[in-house]
Amino acid sequence: MNDKDYIYEELSDFLDGTFHQDMGTPEKALHEFIEEAHKVCIENTIKYITAFLNSDPSTEKKKNSLNIILTFIFLL
Repeated sequence: MNDKDYIYEELSDFLDGTFHQDMGTPEKALHEFIEEAHKVCIENTIKYITAFLNSDPSTEKKKNSLNIILTFIFLL
């Protein structure tokens, strides 16, 4: 697996594990993640988000993920 695939896999795991049908609101889900996750996990998630935003997927693909990502960054 190359670095790009690894980053997408990790970011996907974060989004799938944090945002699901039982989450309540996105804000609540993020608060729970921040409260429960180890500092290293949060730092790595920020790295994956940054790498995704700096990568080359289509603008549309980035827009679909951007609202969740921005909310995450805002809540930190």
